[in-house]
Amino acid sequence: MARHPRLRHDPRFLRMDRGHVNRPQKMTIPDEIVEDIHRIRDEWQSRHLLSVYLTCLIEAGWRPASLSRVIGKSSERVRQLRISDDHVDQSLEEYRQITGLTLPVPDPPRRAPRSGKRGRRRRPARPETLEQLRALHDKARRYRGGKGNRDEALMFSALVYYAHISQGASLEAIADDIGISRGGLQSRLVRYGYMTTTGTSNAYRKMTGLQGRKRITHCKRGHPFDEENTRILRTTGGRICKACERIRSNAYKARKRAASGGDS
Repeated sequence: MARHPRLRHDPRFLRMDRGHVNRPQKMTIPDEIVEDIHRIRDEWQSRHLLSVYLTCLIEAGWRPASLSRVIGKSSERVRQLRISDDHVDQSLEEYRQITGLTLPVPDPPRRAPRSGKRGRRRRPARPETLEQLRALHDKARRYRGGKGNRDEALMFSALVYYAHISQGASLEAIADDIGISRGGLQSRLVRYGYMTTTGTSNAYRKMTGLQGRKRITHCKRGHPFDEENTRILRTTGGRICKACERIRSNAYKARKRAASGGDS
């Protein structure tokens, strides 16, 4: 894929935009979704189940910023929990049968279009620019530091800024055409130095060469993340402490035995 000839030579792409990040639209999450997310977090304690459910909600149109207020994490953390799986709907249906949870995925409320002089122009980017952005997006969103997918992440951010500044495309229109949230694009432009913000969330942390983050060697209960005590998730590459997993499993079985004994 050919790179845009002006990205490396135009000095505007090396300057920081003086605008500030606007907050994304707030959505009210239905009570049934909030209840199921809390049960997944407190009762089942399954990160993969939470990732599958959040992925289905995001793909249905619910904003990560609204979901982040439910789980008590940042919107960037919600986007990191999103998984790339063509069979995520099938996985959600299997979890419904296993857990007995309804796990609803309703359509989000649609915002009425603005009218009058105060309305925002949702000017889209050029088709050839959108084609390049879609091709780069899958690898760019997987970049977490190091060398893997670094060029794609840098190119994607520069191309978004080019479409926004030079082509006059709105970030909302670019986000809708790519299939992500506007807040995700804004936080990316902040991290890569194209925009500024007064926010203090980790979603706005500046990108560095090696991310500067030390690898965690022990879980929150103090168990070591060694070869014998660590299980690697195939979907996200995350690490699971086997000792903590046994503790949760035993606690769950104890609750089930206590519940069955109380019924009899």
